Amino acid sequence: MSTYEVIFIISLPIYALAIKILCDIFFGKKIKSKKIEFLLYFLLAAIIVVVFIFVRIPIIFLSANFICFYFISCNYDSNLLKRVTYSLSICLFLFAIEIISASFIGFFELSAYKNSEFTSTIALVLNRVITLILAYTAYKYKKTERNNLSIPAYYYFAHIFILFGTMYLFLASLEHSGISQNKIMVSSIVVLLVNFMIIFLDEKIYELMFINMERNALKLQIEAHENQTDIINSSLLKIKSLKHDMKNHILAIQLIYKNKGVAEFNNYTNDILKEINDFKSVVSSENFIIDSIINFKLQDLAEYEVDIKLNVDIPSELNIPDYDLTVIFGNLLDNAITAIKKNQIDRKLMLSVHYYKGSLIILIDNSYDEKLNVVEGEIITTKIFKSEHSFGLQNIRKIIEKYNGEMQIDYTSNIFSVSILIPCLLTK
Repeated sequence: MSTYEVIFIISLPIYALAIKILCDIFFGKKIKSKKIEFLLYFLLAAIIVVVFIFVRIPIIFLSANFICFYFISCNYDSNLLKRVTYSLSICLFLFAIEIISASFIGFFELSAYKNSEFTSTIALVLNRVITLILAYTAYKYKKTERNNLSIPAYYYFAHIFILFGTMYLFLASLEHSGISQNKIMVSSIVVLLVNFMIIFLDEKIYELMFINMERNALKLQIEAHENQTDIINSSLLKIKSLKHDMKNHILAIQLIYKNKGVAEFNNYTNDILKEINDFKSVVSSENFIIDSIINFKLQDLAEYEVDIKLNVDIPSELNIPDYDLTVIFGNLLDNAITAIKKNQIDRKLMLSVHYYKGSLIILIDNSYDEKLNVVEGEIITTKIFKSEHSFGLQNIRKIIEKYNGEMQIDYTSNIFSVSILIPCLLTK
């Protein structure tokens, strides 16, 4: 068995992994059966090996791959048209990479109907690694979009640079004339394993990043819930205290009104009202999570003189998960509060939240003191302002897009406004 044949068989798990990634991109990760999936990929490898050994005609090889991809797609929830279209797309994608790999080493005599004389181990390794890199990069991008995890562009650049860098080192190591087949085989196996391990470790790092993001959001929810609970408990205690003393207060009010006049009467009643209002929640609608986030976040403005106007009237039965509500309101208020704190004069915050005709409507205005530049409809800000607004708005936008909602950003010389509409239903 030649080195090319050995590497072809050894690299089949890399090939199968790339196919698995491409199928997950097209059909989603939800499959009907893990056991059936394992069996289908085992049959894919077996069929490819048989065709490779006995019939090396590209058109037959492509046809065998297409049939295998179609049966693999049957393990996903999809329709016939999508299965055929996506299976064909994967075939064409793989065929294009194979042509690129062959052309890279100067082999251009590919015929779809004749036995292939293509036996370059280097091109085979290139084919496998490039397929895996491109498939995984596309999968990673889609996954980050779906999970609302913002990853900067330089991360993808660094990831691709490392993977292709290993390929360059692999090719450089084979430039020497007279290199043995054993060294080619060892180098090929090593570069395949290195790329596989890089992707494996990268996936683990991504999982930790996602877990950390969820943990931070959950921590915010817990803190907001605890804060809201403290507000409620304080209000209940004050109500109980006032109720206990109510009889004495009424008697005192009657005596003051009869003997000391209207001025003393007003002072006494105002003291009672002030004591009640000191423990009143800033926002008190029917939605506990929204109330919690708003009340918790607005504590940061307690030390500042801010003109705050709130109008929140939300039912408790929205079919939007608490996690998504936390991301939306947490980022909106973080951005607004940070900008307000930096504004030395005329601090303002207006927040309106309503449920109307099947939609959650959020309007928030905050004062700011930063310069804005607009390029092709996109807001380009200073570095500080960008870190405060743009990054949080990206996370909000991803949540909104998940529900087919809309977000509009407006601004004047000193007011930054965000309007959000999210279609949603009541769960009861």
